[in-house]
Amino acid sequence: MTVRPTRHSRLFRALVRLLPFDFRFDYGGEMEQVFREQRLDAARERGRAGVFGLWLGLARDIAITAPREHASDIGRDVRYALRGLRRSPGFAASHTFLPVLAVKPLAGRGFNEEDDRANGPKVALISEALWTRSFARDPGVVGRTVLLDEVPHLVVGVVPARADFGVLLYVYGLITGRRRRSWFRRVGR
Repeated sequence: MTVRPTRHSRLFRALVRLLPFDFRFDYGGEMEQVFREQRLDAARERGRAGVFGLWLGLARDIAITAPREHASDIGRDVRYALRGLRRSPGFAASHTFLPVLAVKPLAGRGFNEEDDRANGPKVALISEALWTRSFARDPGVVGRTVLLDEVPHLVVGVVPARADFGVLLYVYGLITGRRRRSWFRRVGR
């Protein structure tokens, strides 16, 4: 015979749904058990006023905990994504890449609409880290050619560190009318 959950249990489960899934999965059962025991104790000791006070405390705790746990999950996901980006030397980006981030290049320019068309020029943006390490922050790097997978690309700008996501290189190049999607194996001068 299954026991039907009380309205307190159903309301508790509804409130706990405000918490992230992983948090509920890990702690939800224990939290419900503790809540049941606390509710019975509060009802026994102080009656309805005690149960009401317990509900107010629970609502306050969930209002504080839920945003903190969601932010923690988002932070963990962003760190995971950035670690993946750091492992790759570069990725393809369109002419809207820097404007969307509201970032101006440290030197040169970003990609433009002319770069963003079929048979457009092979151009690249380099990160501030690559600019410092490989080019000693020489502003003359803009206009130089770098080899990417043995294909020459013109450096048109330098992306500031605050917007480089740990990536060394951004390229816009079209291959048969589609954006290049492969990771770049070599970066050379």
